[in-house]
Amino acid sequence: MKIFTYTFLLILLIINLSYRIEELREIKEKAKEILYLPKGEILKYLALDHRNTLSDFYWLQFIQYYGHHLQTDRKFPYMFSIVDIITDLDEKFLHAYTFGSVNLASDVGDREKSEALLMKAMYKNPERWEYPFWMGFLNYVFFKDYKKAATFFRISTLKDNPPDICFRFYAFTYYKKLKDLETALKLWIYMYEKAKSDVEKRIAEDYIKRTIMKIHMRDLTKILKEFIKRENYKPKNLKELLEKGYLNSIPHHPFGGIYFIKGDSIASLIPKK
Repeated sequence: MKIFTYTFLLILLIINLSYRIEELREIKEKAKEILYLPKGEILKYLALDHRNTLSDFYWLQFIQYYGHHLQTDRKFPYMFSIVDIITDLDEKFLHAYTFGSVNLASDVGDREKSEALLMKAMYKNPERWEYPFWMGFLNYVFFKDYKKAATFFRISTLKDNPPDICFRFYAFTYYKKLKDLETALKLWIYMYEKAKSDVEKRIAEDYIKRTIMKIHMRDLTKILKEFIKRENYKPKNLKELLEKGYLNSIPHHPFGGIYFIKGDSIASLIPKK
């Protein structure tokens, strides 16, 4: 009798949700009705052994809801609520977490809920690399919080069997955005040593050389500015820095090119292949 009652209530909830979402499609700008969505925790108990099935049903409803608003008003007031229910029912529904969080960031512009969904994913699935990676990706692309992005890219590299892309984004964030070239160099060297293919090895090697080149240019520029400050003139070339004792040697260019003075900084010329 209890099973029959639970099943009957579940069917009523499904019918109610279908009706409400269908009704939502007809709401115009003047209408501000609140969509009723049952709590995922309640549905988990009502669904019994059919949680994944119910989750899939909600997912199909969500896709219709998203598609409709994407083509009309581009407003998604219930996006988080629906995806939250889906992931309550199926805590391992990877695409619901990732698709939902990306669209909450890009279409809704709601950083708080986008990150909340991924934090939920990481709590429910602590072994998966995908969720910290996507947290890093969203902070890198949408929120421009590069320090936070680097932190979560690093977390993704510590999970079970992380792919090369986790290490690559981790290193690239330090190299391109945080300008922490020494950390970036260590990460690229690590990637090179752990590379599983020639392609990965070539990519890592290229960035190792580029990072070394940037370090050389940064350090030489610093020395050049010190020279100008003390000597009150700009040298014609790097040899003058050697002759005056500001340099012990001109660093070897990792691409076989040359460093030269351009304005009050050091530039690099890479030979064409």
